[in-house]
Amino acid sequence: MSRNKFLRTCVVCRKNKKKDELFRYVELNGNIYIDFFNKLEKRGFYTCRTLECIDKLTVKTVKNSLKTSNDITLNKNEILDTLKKNLFEQLISGLRISKKAGCLIATQDAFVKAAKENMKFSVIFLAKDISDNSFKKVKNLLNLDATYEKFFSKSEMGEIAGRNYANLIGVVESELGRKILRLLETIENIFEGACCNGNGNEKNS
Repeated sequence: MSRNKFLRTCVVCRKNKKKDELFRYVELNGNIYIDFFNKLEKRGFYTCRTLECIDKLTVKTVKNSLKTSNDITLNKNEILDTLKKNLFEQLISGLRISKKAGCLIATQDAFVKAAKENMKFSVIFLAKDISDNSFKKVKNLLNLDATYEKFFSKSEMGEIAGRNYANLIGVVESELGRKILRLLETIENIFEGACCNGNGNEKNS
């Protein structure tokens, strides 16, 4: 079977990519929505998972892709708002699954042990509202080889980890961790400035 049968084309940049590297869109009652789970049995079209391709999407392109002359409403702000909510829900779900699978750690003692054992991490999250004193206590742990992100508050990370609060949580190197990293890359590609650099510092807008 030809490899091309497994690829789809972005209607904006015309690049061929795997389905899981693209967003699929469908029309419902004249409005355009993202089919997040690729399950809606309707004619659809695809764009890259980047703000650039989403931003360049036009009603004309949509109509041509869907082969329709019907009136179409393309509300990009609504698409982006829904997309942001969905992506963050997927991120939280992935972290909770990582916890159940034993791939997530959330205590300072566990991080100290991980550092001593040269444990590898796919990603480590640092609380957005971590205090200066707490940051000083964990600063030496930030030398661990990992990508650092600031997405959640201490209480939000605590809820994910099953604790009252957490200053940092980490997902050890694993397939689950790699999936979370790919999801983070998608969020960063679309919502620039939402992620942080490798030093745990907020990126400039």
